[in-house]
Amino acid sequence: MLLLIAQGQTAMTPSTTPEAVPGGTLLLVAYAVAWTVVLFYVFTLWRKSKRIQDDLADVTSKLNARAGKR
Repeated sequence: MLLLIAQGQTAMTPSTTPEAVPGGTLLLVAYAVAWTVVLFYVFTLWRKSKRIQDDLADVTSKLNARAGKR
C-alpha cells in the first residue's frame, strides 16, 4: 500500500469502494437457495417413498389374492 501512495496513486479503502451487492444480501440469498434445494430434495424423496409404498401395497394385495385362489 505504501508503494501505491509513493507512486502517486491513492490506496482504496473500504469506505471509498462500495460493494456491488452487500454481504448480508448475499448471505440471505445463499441461505434461500440452500433451503430451496434441501426442501426440493426432501419433497422428491417423499414422493418416491409414497410411490414405493403404493407399489408395495399393490404387490401385497396381488399376493394375497393369489394365495386365496389356491
